[in-house]
Amino acid sequence: MKSQKSVNSKSKTSALTPVERPSAYDQTLKKLRLVEVVKNMDGHHQETMCMNVKSEQFYIVQPCGEFEKITFQRSVAYYRDIHERSTGWGAGEGMVEWLTIIECMLSDSKPARLDIEPLLTRPVGRPSNTPVVWYAGFLYQAKSWDRARRVVAKVEWHNGELFPRVGFIVTNLTRPAKRVVRFYNQRGTAEQWIKEGKNAVKWTRLSCHDFVDNQVRLQLFVLAYNLGNFLRQAVLPRAVRHWTLTTLREKLIKIGAKVVRHSRKIVFQMAEVAVPRELFRAILEGINRLRLPVTSSG
Repeated sequence: MKSQKSVNSKSKTSALTPVERPSAYDQTLKKLRLVEVVKNMDGHHQETMCMNVKSEQFYIVQPCGEFEKITFQRSVAYYRDIHERSTGWGAGEGMVEWLTIIECMLSDSKPARLDIEPLLTRPVGRPSNTPVVWYAGFLYQAKSWDRARRVVAKVEWHNGELFPRVGFIVTNLTRPAKRVVRFYNQRGTAEQWIKEGKNAVKWTRLSCHDFVDNQVRLQLFVLAYNLGNFLRQAVLPRAVRHWTLTTLREKLIKIGAKVVRHSRKIVFQMAEVAVPRELFRAILEGINRLRLPVTSSG
């Protein structure tokens, strides 16, 4: 029995895996609270430039755990050197992205705040009817990310609301925080136009068997959308220029009418519920202004 227990105990101990201790490099990062910026994978220099976000201090950390504190100017030169020698890592989003993050973090403007906690305090004084909008840019690294990335925050205080509206954008654009938010707002607006085309002209209905036929059909859909958009921008009065193409189609184009023929004129009797008479007359006058002036020959 004793030999049986000893054999079982030996088998259990052999099945246990040894606990992996963190390397000296990881201990240095944890001790100094550093975030990896870029790794120099050159054969002679395998080191990493890191940064402490709170103190805005840069370090060069060796694989053995040794580190060296460097200045901001040296960090930029170090990054540029890696960018010039690298063939792909820093070409698109490395050099320009990180230098933009550093510029936003070290500037004295409001978007350079490292966090948005000061922006979450309600503005002092009588609330304004127009929203109070603040922007912030800071550095953040999630657990699943291989490096820190630039995050732009937009904080809006609206009259009558208890809490602010906060939105975050992870980006690598090289522009101030306010312009980054404006760019992505325009991008979202473009997606709304695409959705409008799907609902108004149904340009996703490509049911032909031949690819060329579907291509021609899509081009006709796009032409119809452009003509409708041109009609909306050039003809509609300012009061109804916000109409979507679906509203324009249902209220102005696909409407029922009664045709009454007289000896000298033809009358179209339409329901005034869809489009009032004055509005319809203004639209017709706008269409008439699009005609080219006729020049007399000779």
